Amino acid sequence: MKRVLIYTVATFGIITLITSDNEGMSDGVSSYGFPQTFYSYTGGKTISGTYNDYGFVPFAILIDIPFAAVVALIIIYLGKYLKNIRRSKTQRR
Repeated sequence: MKRVLIYTVATFGIITLITSDNEGMSDGVSSYGFPQTFYSYTGGKTISGTYNDYGFVPFAILIDIPFAAVVALIIIYLGKYLKNIRRSKTQRR
């Protein structure tokens, strides 16, 4: 269980860093999250009245965390599977 939690946190962080758009300080929108964007901001540069579309979205992060957990479980089980394959090949020799 501890291993799954560590892999989930690491996977969530890596996915968030890889898919983030850091353009908020240069007239763009910075956004974080995959598959759902859970946080976005503009750095203060936006047309008035569009602020409702930016900020933290709790529902989106509730989708992103289980997604990261599923990816982490796939990585763990794939690692175990590959380890068993290597072990069985060395026993045949």
